[in-house]
Amino acid sequence: MKRTACQLPASGFNVPPGVHAEELCRVSYLAPVDDCPVYTEFFKDGDTVPSALCAIHRGSLEQRAARAIGGLFRGLGGKIADIFRRR
Repeated sequence: MKRTACQLPASGFNVPPGVHAEELCRVSYLAPVDDCPVYTEFFKDGDTVPSALCAIHRGSLEQRAARAIGGLFRGLGGKIADIFRRR
């Protein structure tokens, strides 16, 4: 495999139909905030793309507020779900 990789030069590729690119944080693999190092991940239609913001990097004030509010609602939603769960 290494020999073949040396003989064939690297080249770009055409993204097939039904596949789209999303930037993600290199560290947390979540949606990046302003301070995140990013990379491009490819997802096919129907795949779940991470929507939660990276909690490792600081980000802007607006992004930090969105994380805090999202965490509050996620926690609250879990508590409400626990109320209605059968035991």
